[in-house]
Amino acid sequence: MKKINFSRPSDSFFTHIFARSVSVHLTPVVAKTSITPLQVTILGLIIGLFAACIGSVSGWAYGILAAILIELSHILDCVDGELARLTGKGNPFAASLDPISDRIKDTAVIIAAFIQGTLVSPFGLSDSTIAFVALITMGLWLCYMYIVDAFLNPARRKLLPSITNKRIYIGLYDLFVYGSIFFWLTNQFEYFLFFVLVLASFGVVIQILRLKKILMLDQVPFNREK
Repeated sequence: MKKINFSRPSDSFFTHIFARSVSVHLTPVVAKTSITPLQVTILGLIIGLFAACIGSVSGWAYGILAAILIELSHILDCVDGELARLTGKGNPFAASLDPISDRIKDTAVIIAAFIQGTLVSPFGLSDSTIAFVALITMGLWLCYMYIVDAFLNPARRKLLPSITNKRIYIGLYDLFVYGSIFFWLTNQFEYFLFFVLVLASFGVVIQILRLKKILMLDQVPFNREK
Protein backbone atom coordinates (compact mmCIF):
# COMPACT_ATOMS: atom_id res chain seq x y z
CA MET A 1 0.00 0.00 0.00
CA LYS A 2 1.08 3.56 -0.69
CA LYS A 3 2.23 5.96 1.99
CA ILE A 4 -0.31 8.75 2.24
CA ASN A 5 -0.64 12.17 3.72
CA PHE A 6 -3.81 12.14 5.82
CA SER A 7 -4.00 15.93 6.24
CA ARG A 8 -6.27 17.84 3.87
CA PRO A 9 -6.27 21.57 3.04
CA SER A 10 -10.02 21.72 3.67
CA ASP A 11 -9.70 20.34 7.20
CA SER A 12 -10.50 22.86 9.87
CA PHE A 13 -10.04 22.73 13.63
CA PHE A 14 -12.90 20.48 14.73
CA THR A 15 -12.48 17.98 11.90
CA HIS A 16 -8.77 17.71 12.62
CA ILE A 17 -9.32 17.19 16.36
CA PHE A 18 -12.47 15.07 16.51
CA ALA A 19 -12.73 13.28 13.15
CA ARG A 20 -9.35 13.03 11.42
CA SER A 21 -7.68 11.92 14.66
CA VAL A 22 -9.97 8.88 14.66
CA SER A 23 -10.08 8.19 10.93
CA VAL A 24 -6.28 7.95 10.59
CA HIS A 25 -6.38 4.91 12.87
CA LEU A 26 -9.50 3.41 11.30
CA THR A 27 -8.45 3.73 7.66
CA PRO A 28 -5.41 1.37 7.80
CA VAL A 29 -7.63 -1.29 9.36
CA VAL A 30 -10.29 -0.89 6.66
CA ALA A 31 -7.57 -0.92 3.98
CA LYS A 32 -6.74 -4.51 4.90
CA THR A 33 -10.25 -5.58 3.89
CA SER A 34 -12.04 -5.63 0.54
CA ILE A 35 -14.13 -2.57 1.49
CA THR A 36 -13.99 0.20 -1.13
CA PRO A 37 -14.15 3.99 -0.66
CA LEU A 38 -17.54 4.01 -2.41
CA GLN A 39 -18.93 1.55 0.13
CA VAL A 40 -17.63 3.73 2.98
CA THR A 41 -19.29 6.77 1.42
CA ILE A 42 -22.62 4.96 1.10
CA LEU A 43 -22.38 3.70 4.68
CA GLY A 44 -21.66 7.22 5.91
CA LEU A 45 -24.69 8.49 3.99
CA ILE A 46 -26.97 5.84 5.50
CA ILE A 47 -25.74 6.58 9.03
CA GLY A 48 -26.14 10.33 8.45
CA LEU A 49 -29.72 9.90 7.27
CA PHE A 50 -30.46 7.65 10.25
CA ALA A 51 -29.01 10.33 12.54
CA ALA A 52 -31.28 12.98 11.02
CA CYS A 53 -34.30 10.69 11.37
CA ILE A 54 -33.61 10.00 15.03
CA GLY A 55 -32.68 13.62 15.69
CA SER A 56 -36.01 14.87 14.42
CA VAL A 57 -37.65 13.40 17.53
CA SER A 58 -37.74 15.51 20.68
CA GLY A 59 -35.92 14.11 23.67
CA TRP A 60 -32.44 14.20 25.13
CA ALA A 61 -31.79 10.48 24.55
CA TYR A 62 -32.65 10.81 20.85
CA GLY A 63 -30.39 13.85 20.63
CA ILE A 64 -27.43 11.99 22.13
CA LEU A 65 -27.86 9.08 19.74
CA ALA A 66 -28.23 11.44 16.76
CA ALA A 67 -25.07 13.32 17.81
CA ILE A 68 -23.06 10.09 18.03
CA LEU A 69 -24.29 8.90 14.64
CA ILE A 70 -23.64 12.19 12.84
CA GLU A 71 -20.09 12.23 14.23
CA LEU A 72 -19.60 8.64 13.04
CA SER A 73 -20.85 9.68 9.61
CA HIS A 74 -18.39 12.59 9.62
CA ILE A 75 -15.52 10.26 10.52
CA LEU A 76 -16.46 7.93 7.67
CA ASP A 77 -16.47 10.97 5.39
CA CYS A 78 -12.77 11.31 6.25
CA VAL A 79 -12.13 7.59 5.90
CA ASP A 80 -13.41 7.28 2.32
CA GLY A 81 -10.92 9.83 0.99
CA GLU A 82 -8.07 8.44 3.04
CA LEU A 83 -8.89 4.93 1.87
CA ALA A 84 -8.93 6.02 -1.76
CA ARG A 85 -5.51 7.62 -1.44
CA LEU A 86 -4.06 4.71 0.52
CA THR A 87 -5.30 1.84 -1.64
CA GLY A 88 -5.82 3.48 -5.02
CA LYS A 89 -9.33 2.03 -5.13
CA GLY A 90 -10.97 5.39 -5.69
CA ASN A 91 -12.73 6.23 -8.95
CA PRO A 92 -14.39 9.32 -10.48
CA PHE A 93 -17.89 8.12 -9.64
CA ALA A 94 -17.04 7.63 -5.96
CA ALA A 95 -15.30 11.02 -5.86
CA SER A 96 -18.36 12.69 -7.39
CA LEU A 97 -20.77 10.91 -5.06
CA ASP A 98 -18.90 12.04 -1.95
CA PRO A 99 -20.00 15.74 -1.98
CA ILE A 100 -23.47 14.74 -3.21
CA SER A 101 -23.91 12.40 -0.24
CA ASP A 102 -22.79 15.20 2.08
CA ARG A 103 -25.41 17.57 0.68
CA ILE A 104 -28.10 14.89 1.07
CA LYS A 105 -27.11 14.51 4.73
CA ASP A 106 -27.11 18.29 5.19
CA THR A 107 -30.60 18.53 3.73
CA ALA A 108 -31.84 15.71 5.98
CA VAL A 109 -30.42 17.41 9.09
CA ILE A 110 -32.06 20.74 8.16
CA ILE A 111 -35.38 18.94 7.62
CA ALA A 112 -34.94 17.29 11.04
CA ALA A 113 -34.46 20.74 12.59
CA PHE A 114 -37.61 21.92 10.80
CA ILE A 115 -39.60 18.99 12.21
CA GLN A 116 -38.31 19.73 15.69
CA GLY A 117 -39.27 23.37 15.19
CA THR A 118 -42.86 22.49 14.33
CA LEU A 119 -43.06 20.46 17.54
CA VAL A 120 -41.60 23.12 19.84
CA SER A 121 -42.41 26.40 18.01
CA PRO A 122 -39.17 28.29 18.80
CA PHE A 123 -39.59 32.05 19.32
CA GLY A 124 -43.36 31.44 19.14
CA LEU A 125 -43.24 31.11 15.34
CA SER A 126 -46.00 29.42 13.38
CA ASP A 127 -45.40 26.23 11.41
CA SER A 128 -45.69 28.10 8.10
CA THR A 129 -43.05 30.62 9.21
CA ILE A 130 -40.73 27.85 10.33
CA ALA A 131 -41.25 26.11 6.98
CA PHE A 132 -40.33 29.35 5.17
CA VAL A 133 -37.20 29.72 7.30
CA ALA A 134 -36.27 26.10 6.57
CA LEU A 135 -36.58 26.62 2.80
CA ILE A 136 -34.49 29.78 2.87
CA THR A 137 -31.91 28.12 5.10
CA MET A 138 -31.66 25.07 2.88
CA GLY A 139 -31.29 27.17 -0.26
CA LEU A 140 -28.57 29.39 1.22
CA TRP A 141 -26.66 26.48 2.71
CA LEU A 142 -26.70 24.47 -0.53
CA CYS A 143 -25.63 27.59 -2.42
CA TYR A 144 -22.69 28.08 -0.05
CA MET A 145 -21.61 24.45 -0.30
CA TYR A 146 -22.02 24.46 -4.09
CA ILE A 147 -19.44 27.22 -4.33
CA VAL A 148 -17.12 25.31 -2.01
CA ASP A 149 -17.57 21.94 -3.74
CA ALA A 150 -17.35 23.31 -7.27
CA PHE A 151 -14.21 25.33 -6.81
CA LEU A 152 -12.39 22.83 -4.63
CA ASN A 153 -12.79 20.40 -7.52
CA PRO A 154 -9.35 19.83 -9.15
CA ALA A 155 -10.83 20.36 -12.62
CA ARG A 156 -12.08 23.81 -11.61
CA ARG A 157 -8.74 24.64 -10.03
CA LYS A 158 -7.05 24.10 -13.40
CA LEU A 159 -9.42 26.63 -14.96
CA LEU A 160 -8.74 29.20 -12.24
CA PRO A 161 -4.98 29.36 -11.60
CA SER A 162 -5.37 31.74 -8.66
CA ILE A 163 -7.17 29.07 -6.64
CA THR A 164 -4.03 26.92 -6.61
CA ASN A 165 -2.39 29.52 -4.41
CA LYS A 166 -5.44 30.80 -2.55
CA ARG A 167 -7.89 29.00 -0.28
CA ILE A 168 -11.51 30.01 -0.85
CA TYR A 169 -12.90 27.52 1.67
CA ILE A 170 -13.68 29.23 5.00
CA GLY A 171 -14.50 26.08 6.96
CA LEU A 172 -18.17 26.57 7.87
CA TYR A 173 -19.03 22.92 7.27
CA ASP A 174 -17.37 22.04 10.56
CA LEU A 175 -19.64 24.53 12.30
CA PHE A 176 -22.64 22.89 10.62
CA VAL A 177 -21.67 19.37 11.76
CA TYR A 178 -20.54 20.24 15.26
CA GLY A 179 -23.28 22.82 15.64
CA SER A 180 -25.84 20.07 15.07
CA ILE A 181 -24.06 17.93 17.65
CA PHE A 182 -24.08 20.80 20.16
CA PHE A 183 -27.79 21.52 19.70
CA TRP A 184 -28.66 17.83 19.92
CA LEU A 185 -26.63 17.31 23.09
CA THR A 186 -28.18 20.37 24.74
CA ASN A 187 -31.68 19.26 23.70
CA GLN A 188 -32.26 22.51 21.79
CA PHE A 189 -32.12 21.20 18.25
CA GLU A 190 -35.11 23.29 17.18
CA TYR A 191 -32.81 26.33 17.25
CA PHE A 192 -30.26 24.71 14.95
CA LEU A 193 -32.31 25.87 11.96
CA PHE A 194 -31.71 29.52 12.85
CA PHE A 195 -28.04 28.85 13.58
CA VAL A 196 -27.60 27.46 10.06
CA LEU A 197 -29.55 30.40 8.59
CA VAL A 198 -27.02 32.83 10.06
CA LEU A 199 -24.12 30.56 9.12
CA ALA A 200 -25.30 30.16 5.52
CA SER A 201 -26.07 33.86 5.04
CA PHE A 202 -22.59 34.77 6.21
CA GLY A 203 -20.99 31.98 4.18
CA VAL A 204 -22.69 32.86 0.89
CA VAL A 205 -21.72 36.53 1.09
CA ILE A 206 -18.10 35.83 2.03
CA GLN A 207 -17.64 33.06 -0.55
CA ILE A 208 -19.10 35.12 -3.38
CA LEU A 209 -16.88 38.10 -2.52
CA ARG A 210 -13.78 35.92 -2.30
CA LEU A 211 -14.65 34.03 -5.48
CA LYS A 212 -15.26 37.33 -7.31
CA LYS A 213 -11.84 38.53 -6.23
CA ILE A 214 -10.21 35.33 -7.51
CA LEU A 215 -12.05 35.54 -10.83
CA MET A 216 -10.90 39.13 -11.27
CA LEU A 217 -7.32 38.10 -10.55
CA ASP A 218 -7.49 35.42 -13.24
CA GLN A 219 -8.58 38.00 -15.78
CA VAL A 220 -5.48 40.13 -15.19
CA PRO A 221 -2.58 39.23 -17.54
CA PHE A 222 0.45 37.99 -15.64
CA ASN A 223 3.62 39.79 -16.59
CA ARG A 224 6.58 37.44 -16.29
CA GLU A 225 9.13 40.05 -17.27
CA LYS A 226 10.95 41.67 -14.38
